[in-house]
Amino acid sequence: GWARDESIRADGYDPERANALLDEAGWTQRNADGIRTKDGQPLSVSVMTPTGDQLRALAEQVIQEQLRGVGVDLTIGNVPANVMFAVDGPLKTGDFDIAMDTWGPDVDPGSWLALLFASSSIPTEADPNAGWNFIRLSSPEVDAGIEAGNSTLDLEARKAAYARAQQGILDSKAYIPLYTRFRLDAFTDRLSGYAANPWDEFGWDSGSWYLSH
Repeated sequence: GWARDESIRADGYDPERANALLDEAGWTQRNADGIRTKDGQPLSVSVMTPTGDQLRALAEQVIQEQLRGVGVDLTIGNVPANVMFAVDGPLKTGDFDIAMDTWGPDVDPGSWLALLFASSSIPTEADPNAGWNFIRLSSPEVDAGIEAGNSTLDLEARKAAYARAQQGILDSKAYIPLYTRFRLDAFTDRLSGYAANPWDEFGWDSGSWYLSH
């Protein structure tokens, strides 16, 4: 989108650094399966995603293998989407270790960033529909960036503010982007006026479409 900052990059695959960080955190012992332990407890976490998505299921298996390589046991426990996203489901109650899902941002990043990452969008028991900040990220830097970007019409100022928010999200390690899904829109060759926009939903410019004869 227009607010992207090409200088911002997520951390790459680095098993050596992962091992060093785990050692530093005290997960130094290994059990018979090669899984790290600390105070007698194995380093075991779980991941979930909606059942039926083959791409995400395969991605989970790759992540599981990579984590085992550095001594982390990852258990895969996928559930139906209507369970995962239910009002009393694991995302809104926070009852999960790692969740994998997909988001489709809009043309303007302001509302999307606020919905997913602002501290005011963390679901609570009193208000489970407060927003989609399921990762419970509470960052003054991210909040300030989103608020600053949403408080001006100056596009360059907004871009700089959203860049601060993006960097804060990546630095938190609470949210890790894995890949961008391929998207394909198909139309009859009689349709004219269509403009592709990967940052918005299908039909965003339908007011400009027309059929030729």
